[in-house]
Amino acid sequence: MSSTRDKSAPLDQSRLAHTLGYAIARAAVTTNQLFAQGVGDPLGLRPVEFTLLQLILSNPATTQKRLCDLLRVPAPQMTLILDRLQERGWLVRERDANDRRALHLRLTPAGTRLAEKSLAALQDSEQALEQVLTSGERLLLQELLAKVAR
Repeated sequence: MSSTRDKSAPLDQSRLAHTLGYAIARAAVTTNQLFAQGVGDPLGLRPVEFTLLQLILSNPATTQKRLCDLLRVPAPQMTLILDRLQERGWLVRERDANDRRALHLRLTPAGTRLAEKSLAALQDSEQALEQVLTSGERLLLQELLAKVAR
């Protein structure tokens, strides 16, 4: 069956245009590209590693369980990711003095430097969005996405 549509015309997205998931997925393509250009490729970080570095830096002595709960990542998968961060010298696990079962997570000095450098790099690469969104629109979008994520 052949189509009479012009093959160079944009694809018809009308069936998806009003679905939130499609809009978020399309926006994620752009933000993922910006992450890869600013952080992923030059610093060798995956998005989840970047996120964990930022969260641990902001929440010293947090636990794996708290990170799993926040990010909705299964414990075995989180263990593997944290193992990678530890092997790379960016993270240490410390036993709680009062509860020997509890492990607290802290960044090493190298991990702290990488967290700070990667956040600055991401902020620089996301400046490209200033051509598309005003600062007010960006704040509103961040607020709305946070609301959806809850």
